[in-house]
Amino acid sequence: MTDLILELSNISKKFCNKNSTSIYYGLKDIFNSFFGININSALRKDEFWAVKDVSLTLRKGQCLGIVGVNGSGKSTLMKLISELLIPDKGNVQVNGRVCSLLEVSSGFHSQLTGRENIFIRGQILGLSNQEINKQLESIIDFSGVESFIDSPVKSYSSGMKARLGFAIAAHVNADLLILDEVLAVGDMSFRAKCLQYLDSIKAETAIILVSHNMQIISRICDEAYLLRNGKIIQKGAPDKVLEDYAKSVSNSQIKSSHYMSDHINICELNLVSEVTINSDFKIDLHLETSTHVEVIVNISIHRDDGVQCFGLLSDPLSCEINESKNVSLNLSSLSLMPAEYYVNVIVFEQGMITKLAIINHGSKFRVNGDFKTRGVFEPDFNWSYNDL
Repeated sequence: MTDLILELSNISKKFCNKNSTSIYYGLKDIFNSFFGININSALRKDEFWAVKDVSLTLRKGQCLGIVGVNGSGKSTLMKLISELLIPDKGNVQVNGRVCSLLEVSSGFHSQLTGRENIFIRGQILGLSNQEINKQLESIIDFSGVESFIDSPVKSYSSGMKARLGFAIAAHVNADLLILDEVLAVGDMSFRAKCLQYLDSIKAETAIILVSHNMQIISRICDEAYLLRNGKIIQKGAPDKVLEDYAKSVSNSQIKSSHYMSDHINICELNLVSEVTINSDFKIDLHLETSTHVEVIVNISIHRDDGVQCFGLLSDPLSCEINESKNVSLNLSSLSLMPAEYYVNVIVFEQGMITKLAIINHGSKFRVNGDFKTRGVFEPDFNWSYNDL
């Protein structure tokens, strides 16, 4: 059997913005198809290309990451590969068994128990009843929801559904595994188990991973594609594609929230918008107080996916009535990996848990540089080699 698992040849898929128009076009296409009239693949009024002229190949042992903003066509492309949608143009060729997890709840019946849903979902993924019975206990154990396996799925959290869905998929022994944001749901132990499983099957399986989590794409994938308006606009090594993708995406969707008490006000939060790895970095605060108060300032830096990189507490600071103070945090070497970050600030009253002022998702900045290491920060390191 060839090791070529997937081949897409210039596939395209169009949708219509208006439901009534879409129904009209559908009936017209059915009529034309029934009478042998060629259907024009060109766009008609109110139609748009969700996926346009996408070609790719995937072989056994390869892991491909797909990134792009919401609405770029990622999920439509996955449904075309899974043959849940039929392309308007082009061909999809899959050699082997496909297992796709495109939605956490797909294939689950909310009124049935987790155990019953294992059989339903397993059959959807191509397993026979005999295969499911043989692996049933292993699936339940992998999912970690054994205490609720005989409860209706409608009582499951999204994380529990993700666990159960991934556990079933992990026992399909698929030639092509498609994961669309499945790893975004669930706790840390679940994600760690999923990543460990993907590591174990990478050599014998072709994998497509769709995710907004750039660290997971970088960690798992051998190649990455950047999708925009249904087209592949960049492909190559994951680190390079992810770096360019991060630069092109604005963080303006993250809204900053502020809280200021009657006692203190954060008038300004200043920092540079771009730095390079291991460069100096400074955060300036301008505080104004209306009463005498002893405060401690907490400044934390978070990656754009919400991961807190670090947080630092200031020394106690005495503020007088109607006083203005500048507080600066000076970092002599910012060793964070290239990515987008934002700053949170909390001002506490000393000796109390009372929060006097808060800035969440404050000023954003970007760290530029080459991806030489994986993770949150780049340590100061060197290699040494000696003959034994």
